Amino acid sequence: MIEKIGNIKCTGIDNIERDFILSKENDNYKNIITFYVSLLPIIDIQPNFYMVVEKVFKPNNAYKVTMINCNNDEKFCKKGIPDSLLPRVADYLQTEIISSSGIKEFKSTVGETRYPEATTMWERLRQKGIATYSKREDIYTIDYKLLN
Repeated sequence: MIEKIGNIKCTGIDNIERDFILSKENDNYKNIITFYVSLLPIIDIQPNFYMVVEKVFKPNNAYKVTMINCNNDEKFCKKGIPDSLLPRVADYLQTEIISSSGIKEFKSTVGETRYPEATTMWERLRQKGIATYSKREDIYTIDYKLLN
């Protein structure tokens, strides 16, 4: 069941601040949560931005971002949603949010990969001081304890 969490403010590449609605859906059997960013409260009949996180038990019971998608919709692409959403999710879940790794021993699934666009996003978050980067593990981390 999809549950509204609240609103989220995002500043796009055009420096315009926009308000969106933030919702989530739990899949407790797979330890997966999907976060939806939308313009209207009824997300299943409209385009939306979504991010999927999966609980991984190393390191520190963190959640790993496994999918981010703006659905190639101009209402959501380049609107700064990941920059606001990732720290908000870390704070909401009270845990670390981590990226996928390109190093086999730090991957949690066989098909895990991090696309160049995702690396660009994570690097932008690192440059803003929102995320840190471990070269040894090739993992970006957002630590909820360091956000406030």
